[in-house]
Amino acid sequence: MMYDVATFGMSTFLEVVGDPPFRALQACPPVICVTSFSPGFLTDPNGAFEPGSNPNLPFNGHGGFGASTTFPLFPGYGPLTPLNVDDYNIKQPYLMQWNFSVDQQLPFGVGLTVSYVGTRGVHIWGQSEANPCVPSGSDSNGFPNWVNAANAECPAYPDPTNTFPVTAGLHACSPAPGVPPVIPDGRANCFFGSYDRLDANSRTWYDGLQVTLQKRLQHGLEFQSAYTWSKNLDTGQGQLFIDSEIRANPYAPLNYNKGRSVVNATHNWRFTTLYNLPGTKSEGVTSKLVNGWSVQNIVSVQSGFAFTPVDIGDQSLSGINGVNAYVDRPDLASNYNARTVIVGKPSQWFDTTMFATQDSNGRLGHLGNSTRGILTGPGLFNWDFAIHKDNKLAFLGEAGNLEFRAEFFNVFNHPNFGLPNPSVTGFKAGEIVRTIQDARDIQLALKLNF
Repeated sequence: MMYDVATFGMSTFLEVVGDPPFRALQACPPVICVTSFSPGFLTDPNGAFEPGSNPNLPFNGHGGFGASTTFPLFPGYGPLTPLNVDDYNIKQPYLMQWNFSVDQQLPFGVGLTVSYVGTRGVHIWGQSEANPCVPSGSDSNGFPNWVNAANAECPAYPDPTNTFPVTAGLHACSPAPGVPPVIPDGRANCFFGSYDRLDANSRTWYDGLQVTLQKRLQHGLEFQSAYTWSKNLDTGQGQLFIDSEIRANPYAPLNYNKGRSVVNATHNWRFTTLYNLPGTKSEGVTSKLVNGWSVQNIVSVQSGFAFTPVDIGDQSLSGINGVNAYVDRPDLASNYNARTVIVGKPSQWFDTTMFATQDSNGRLGHLGNSTRGILTGPGLFNWDFAIHKDNKLAFLGEAGNLEFRAEFFNVFNHPNFGLPNPSVTGFKAGEIVRTIQDARDIQLALKLNF
């Protein structure tokens, strides 16, 4: 059982929750989060998890929907404000790993290693929605849906009992203000908003072929070439989701989220060299100019990371909150083509018309049928080059040396782009707006050793 008292960067400065397993509020506006939660948040009479004055409305002690007190009872609490919680039944994460390698000595001092590496992760840290809307039906494939709006567990919208500024008329089963459509189904606990739950229900699968060529220093030359072909699958992992990740829906089958990980890069090659240029044995000025030179190279080539297209807005009506917004995976459109979906231009990295939102596809209230990690982002190409010269200075003793270095990072000034906006609709959908590496950088240095 694990408890946090704060979430870095936010609750440290806004509020600290006094009752585990609650960790903090998320993006709580100052007009609501005046002070921290009271220590009796869970246990006080009329507390958020205690019955209010109306026994027909469960968990209504926050001051609305039948409670005898005014909204909100506890400073820092609002039913629309997401909570961060830890799973009571957390399990110990573990990783299984196996590998097989073959080594072969080749001519000219070169060694070859070919390896297979596999791992399986079980009970890996992840995030899930702890207070989703209750499904109102199921599809033919057994997946839940939220099509039927006739769920009486939650009050009607707009909620006439909520007259508090900023959130007036809204209840916990509504999305954030200004984000359509209104969620018609009731949450498991309708008097709270979204719960961000840290749990250990994620799983990972990794299989990789690794090929390494390494040459020992001989005749002034040494190098290493390392190539990896791999496939990295998971069901979503990490205590802080990134990019286009979406919290797991506890009502959906666990394998619904199985797909390529956000750190999946199928091809990855690194090549490094060091070459000491031949010199002369003469003692004249020529030897001072010619001797002591060496060059180094680091070449990096990598295919792009996997990412997932998303709908903006609660298209499944399940109330699953993503990173700062309600998002869902879209449906595949009838014209979807895996070979041509990647356009490859920064202004349009992928063809957004090959995906359809549920409302435009007549499937509002259903989970999207596109696979997680179905798209691939821009690859990486980078070449770093350095030239180095040692100049012996006998008058400074045996260690006397003047070292000159010229280093060129991203020597070809190749642009390496970040992932695109994963949204299939809206402003800058499918567009890349940033790079992940600086332009060419040249550094010159002199170092005196004595």
